[in-house]
Amino acid sequence: MRREGWPLNKKRLHRFISSFPGELLKREVFADLLEAKVLVEDYCGHYNHHRPHSALGYQTPAEFVAATDLGGKEDAGEPEELESVLTLSYLLVQKTGSGHLTETSGEEVRILYAVTAFRPAIFYGGPSLVTVRHAASSAERGHQVTVVTSKVVELKPVRFVDSHEPRLEGVDVRYFPSRVLRSHPAFIVSTELSRWLQQHVKGYDAVHVSFSREWIPVRAAQIAIGKGVPTFLQPHGMLGRTDGVRGVIDRLWVKRLLDCATGVFSLQEQEDNEIRRITPRARVLRLPNAVSLPPHTTETWAVGNLVNPIVLFLARLHPRKRVLAFVEMARILRDQGVAARYRVVGPDGGDLVAAQRLVRDYDLQDRVTFVGSLSDEAVFQEYLNSAVYVLPAVNEPWGRTILEALGVGVPTVVTDTCFIAPTLEKSGAAIVSAPEPKALAESVERILREPEVAKRLSSAGRRFVRAQPTPAQVAELLESHYSNAHAQAR
Repeated sequence: MRREGWPLNKKRLHRFISSFPGELLKREVFADLLEAKVLVEDYCGHYNHHRPHSALGYQTPAEFVAATDLGGKEDAGEPEELESVLTLSYLLVQKTGSGHLTETSGEEVRILYAVTAFRPAIFYGGPSLVTVRHAASSAERGHQVTVVTSKVVELKPVRFVDSHEPRLEGVDVRYFPSRVLRSHPAFIVSTELSRWLQQHVKGYDAVHVSFSREWIPVRAAQIAIGKGVPTFLQPHGMLGRTDGVRGVIDRLWVKRLLDCATGVFSLQEQEDNEIRRITPRARVLRLPNAVSLPPHTTETWAVGNLVNPIVLFLARLHPRKRVLAFVEMARILRDQGVAARYRVVGPDGGDLVAAQRLVRDYDLQDRVTFVGSLSDEAVFQEYLNSAVYVLPAVNEPWGRTILEALGVGVPTVVTDTCFIAPTLEKSGAAIVSAPEPKALAESVERILREPEVAKRLSSAGRRFVRAQPTPAQVAELLESHYSNAHAQAR
């Protein structure tokens, strides 16, 4: 950054300081001052030249320059930089008044998150995990955060949250008595949650609903919008199909809620189009997924995993994830003489019984293991132990598990219907396959038999994930939406 006006009137510096703790300080342990100096200087270069920025539409400065033709201007100059680590240290002290950092920027906002199921529940998959991340990030940034959810932890058999379950630091999580009217697909009702929202929702500055065609998110959105509270809906790619009863629900409730919401968060262009097919009036806002890998870890995939290989499926066992295609792929590989083991990790989403039956029919019991749900740490270990990660899902909106696998360098296979498949293929980060089991088997066999291909995929996958928005960046973007909506509502 240039010196004029230094250190005052620096909005970009304010953004830098809000990002710096989460992106570097909390991820590194400095052995001494020299190491700190080197790592901070490296981070400054990354921030100024290689990090995607929300102000640039999540492009890197170089991508932004290329896209806007600034590169051809003689006076474009180099991207502005922080002048030195000493300058940075001085500015941090000026900003915080001490040697301690604060991540809070601007006025405190009272934020309410509504989601059908929340941790320790795993059956709800990505929406629950994303809500955990959003809530924790907002609390870390100094906001008052509440989560309202059902008490359901498992669907088969139905189990409810225990009062001794660990809570999320800085977040008021409120579990409400609920009824499970159907397991697959889940249909969960909580009239007590509805009554609580009627009484308390106006005490919040912004409401964020993990949205779908389900009772709890629809009711939460109806009440919050009806009370005039700024309300954001995040469908997580779950509004794609509009056939049958889905279209009826859309006409009765969903369309109006999308129209009246302050904003509807979308993962990418494909989801933009899905939302606008229901209603072109929705205010669609882009909110990418971020990748959260265990902090301070240096472990990544190793080429030695190709010896006695494990092929991993890690997702809900839901029909759209296509675990049955994964089992069929395993049969094809076995019949072709490929010696591999297969691990199916994730909660039942309706296809577990059928998948187990298919394993028995194909006599694959000695090769295919059904693991069930695992903790975050155990999931990370599954990635590290695998030779290949395969997600046979069709029309996958974003694929959190894809990004997790790529983040630790696991060679990955996805179908060409995955919404980010073109980007993955262009960057060489994954093998993009037709969705048929035979095509998936060919892709897996290629990785197992060609170590150079596997190593190239591993490196490209890690590079791809490093270029994606970080949790701190997504939290910053969310904060701006909440704060702006609150300011406009006053």
